[in-house]
Amino acid sequence: MIIKSYTAPTVAAALKKIREEMGGDAVVLNTRVSAEGETKLPEERVEVTACIDDKIADFRKLECNFSVDKISSVESKVDSTEGTTDMERVNIESDSALNRIDKTLNHILNVHRYSDISGKIDESAKPILLNLLDADLPEEIAVRICRNITGTDSIAENVEQIAYDRLRGELKPLCTRSIKLQPGMKIAFAGPSGSGKSSVMARFTAQITTQSGLKVRLTSLENINSAKNDNNEIEIFASPLSNEIKSHINTDDGSILLIDTPPIMPGEPNSDLINKLSSIRPNMLFLVFSVCGRTCDLIDAVNTYDSFTPTYLIATHLDETGRWGGIMAMAEYLNRPIAFVTNTPGKIGRLFTADPEVIARRLLKIGGSK
Repeated sequence: MIIKSYTAPTVAAALKKIREEMGGDAVVLNTRVSAEGETKLPEERVEVTACIDDKIADFRKLECNFSVDKISSVESKVDSTEGTTDMERVNIESDSALNRIDKTLNHILNVHRYSDISGKIDESAKPILLNLLDADLPEEIAVRICRNITGTDSIAENVEQIAYDRLRGELKPLCTRSIKLQPGMKIAFAGPSGSGKSSVMARFTAQITTQSGLKVRLTSLENINSAKNDNNEIEIFASPLSNEIKSHINTDDGSILLIDTPPIMPGEPNSDLINKLSSIRPNMLFLVFSVCGRTCDLIDAVNTYDSFTPTYLIATHLDETGRWGGIMAMAEYLNRPIAFVTNTPGKIGRLFTADPEVIARRLLKIGGSK
């Protein structure tokens, strides 16, 4: 237990000092107002004594060891509410409050996680462990990385660089740098509700038509009127770009067929959607997931996602959170490479190939080019 007294002109000012140094976990033990003549300094008129648990204090100390680098290309901020309507301003304030609550909950969870497992690694690697846990990387992966950097010469002086090199090395085989597209291919996109699947599909379409000149047809499996007829056709309703259409599953015209699918329901069989995809037999299936969800929830759904036998993974909503642990976790647990990431809202922007260097820097909360 750490106990410390703070003096200030007012109780509020003393409490502010306590929050700045000890954080919101500190407990006030005593408040005392100096008697007349006891002190001549106005800034010492009130004395407040507070305490904090040793483990929490150690966590806060380690939390400050590395600065969080804000990668401008993957973060968006609301700089001002000028010009917004009352409803928009309420939404902005609500989002800000939710972010503060989420940050507090993460802090509380990580205090307990850190105290439970920090004894398993070398002291010099503990700041690395803390940052990896804060990025929502699963404990087993975070501990493995920290253990891999111990025993290295000059680890205390170069722990950040050593961790970066090791983590980047582990991420490289999890990220694919190129995908070969050929005329006549059938490519399906699947993912849970809210993952950004349709937006990813729109960006993918724009990029392959403008960059490669390939022809593209878009279809959707949302509502199939008839399964399969003698002409090997599937009646499909509501293509993303048109009204009701009749699409041929064969691609004899040389176009690439992009197939949108209904949302995957984690924890449920999804047998109907799996059967439809099996009958179409796409050449590739991209599984789209959002990094905004907690990694533990993504892992809980791994068996469901694996039943679709995805070819590649696409991570979305990187602009909405700094907790990218789900990227590495999904690639490892599904044993599938990350093909693309998105870091802009909605249908704005483009798909980027997964960069192990950028992901490693974000997970370790370090900046600068390596």
